[in-house]
Amino acid sequence: MSLQKGTRYSSGWRGFLQPTDRPLPLSLYPSRLQAGMAAIEARECETEGCSSEAKLQCPTCIKLGIQGSYFCSQECFKGSWATHKQMHKKAKDDKNQDEAKNCVENDTNTDPWPGYRYTGKLRPHYPLTPMRHVPGDIERPDYADHPLGNATPLRPPPVAFKF
Repeated sequence: MSLQKGTRYSSGWRGFLQPTDRPLPLSLYPSRLQAGMAAIEARECETEGCSSEAKLQCPTCIKLGIQGSYFCSQECFKGSWATHKQMHKKAKDDKNQDEAKNCVENDTNTDPWPGYRYTGKLRPHYPLTPMRHVPGDIERPDYADHPLGNATPLRPPPVAFKF
């Protein structure tokens, strides 16, 4: 049996779909409409001097989680952009301050890969333990004093002969 577009199906014996000609009960329609109407509120444009019904919302405010910022048209949005973008800046600053509070204080190197774009909220924390002091009477290897940690070779490099 293939499903046909425009045909209503009901769950029949053992869960198989069967076509049905019965329409939805009329008692369902008013409740659905009332529920939909309650969800839609009349909003007013936030541009000064405009009291039109707002149908558009700022996309940056949606991304930043700022409530409100509804406008009636693109022209009203452009007209109030100079004052509206200050809300974006304030929200970003507040978000950065909240993230700064989550950082470990008095720690110089907490991110081993600066510039890497992490996808989630989990971040590495380095150094894991504070660096320990090695007493002077313990002999240090030769690579301990090299800035890159390279060891000095035990034998000189081979000499290349030119003929």
